[in-house]
Amino acid sequence: MNGLLALAVWAELAGARGELVVHSRTVDAEIYVDGKLAGKVPLARPLSLPVGQHTVKITKLGFTDFLDVVIVREHKKTPVDVDLLPVSGILRLSSPITGARVFVDGKFVGEVSDGPVVAELAAGKRSLRVVKGGYRDFLTSVEAVAGQTLEVQANLSELPASENPFRPPPPPPPKWYDHWYVWASSAALVVALTAALVIPAALGGPSSCRDFPGSICFEKVP
Repeated sequence: MNGLLALAVWAELAGARGELVVHSRTVDAEIYVDGKLAGKVPLARPLSLPVGQHTVKITKLGFTDFLDVVIVREHKKTPVDVDLLPVSGILRLSSPITGARVFVDGKFVGEVSDGPVVAELAAGKRSLRVVKGGYRDFLTSVEAVAGQTLEVQANLSELPASENPFRPPPPPPPKWYDHWYVWASSAALVVALTAALVIPAALGGPSSCRDFPGSICFEKVP
C-alpha cells in the first residue's frame, strides 16, 4: 500500500492524470470532487483528475448522499456507479410578495426574496402557511412524495386600508379655514381697510375723516 501511495504521489508530481466516469440515473445530482463542484449528472464527458486518491460526493435535495474515496490511475478510467435513493419531497414555493415568510407544519423554512423558497418535506400530507404583515395569510395543504418536487404559487391579498395596521390612514379632509380662497378673501379685506384709513391722511385733506363718507374713523371722543 505504501508503494502504491508513493507511486501516486510521484505520478501527481509528474502531472500524470486519469479519468473519473460517473454513471447515475439521478438526473441533476451534483458531483463534488475533493469538496469542489465538478459537474452534474449526466456528465457530458469523464472528469480528468490528477492521479491519486480523491473524495467523491454525489448529492441531490430529497435524496440520500453518496460519499466515497476513489483512486484515479494514470491513463485509466475509474468508474463510479450509483443511483441515489429518494427520501423526502421537495417544495418550491414562489410568491410575488417579497419578504413573505413560509411555514411548513408550523415550522419556519424560509423567506421569499429574489427566487422561490426551496425546502425538503417529509413524505405525507403537509400544511403550508405564508404570511406577511398587511396581507391575508395564504393557507394550503400538499401531499409530499419522496423524490418529487411540488411547485406552489402563493398569491397573498392585501388587507383593506381600514384593517391594515401597516398602511397609514388617509389624511382628514381640510377644515374650512384651510382653503386658499378663505385666506385670499381675508387678505383683500385687510387691504381695503388699510386703504380706507391711510389714503385720507396721505392726501392732506381735512383733519376729520368724517368728510370721507364710507371711511372708518377712530377719532378721540372729547
